Amino acid sequence: MWTDSLETTGSYFVRSCNPDGTPATDGIRAGEEVTPGFPEYSYYKRDLIPVYEVEWIETDKKFVEQRYSTVRIGSEIYILKGIDENVVRTKDAPNKATLSVNGVWFNNRGREPFSMVQKCMVLQDRYDLLHFYRDNLIAQSGSVGDFINLPTLPTILGDDLSERLMKWKAYKKQGMALIDTSQEGQIGTGQAPLTTIYNGYDDTVKVQAIQAIQLAIDSVEQTTSSITGVFRERLNGI
Repeated sequence: MWTDSLETTGSYFVRSCNPDGTPATDGIRAGEEVTPGFPEYSYYKRDLIPVYEVEWIETDKKFVEQRYSTVRIGSEIYILKGIDENVVRTKDAPNKATLSVNGVWFNNRGREPFSMVQKCMVLQDRYDLLHFYRDNLIAQSGSVGDFINLPTLPTILGDDLSERLMKWKAYKKQGMALIDTSQEGQIGTGQAPLTTIYNGYDDTVKVQAIQAIQLAIDSVEQTTSSITGVFRERLNGI
């Protein structure tokens, strides 16, 4: 489709050839390739026009479904082909017709194309973000541990601090948290401060947080299935 610089004129140019190379359209320039456009002048605007093969089914006066096909160019030109004779019909339902194309084209109330994939783009972004939040939360998860009061580590466990820590940890994992009440700096028998203080800490991620994000992910999948009519196990294929 082209218009001049003043946008006062416009026209469609349809060019096509038969398989043997002969022009399938009439006119002086029939069969000529249209891209990148015509005419080739700088003051003309050139736009490519989408071309669709469209099929639909209608019921005739005898209550038999008939399939029609057409070629749609842009939103104004239709090349009608009439009733399709080669329609596949079953013995169980001879009055029913089927489409030959693998898909259906939807228009909204404004006669604009309706895309289910485009309607799900926001859900796809939300889906990706929820997966990121869940994985990031798991990656930042800590562990359960103890606060160690270094002066109270029993000196009998080793000569240096790292050796004492390793041995004290090994004994504690076996069920014995050692203290030495006779060590210098202790208060006295039965009153020695514990090696671990403040009741330890827990920096692990709570399972409720992960479950909440997972429920939100499942909700997005269910919403997408409701919009597209595709069950969840097939969504990744689309």
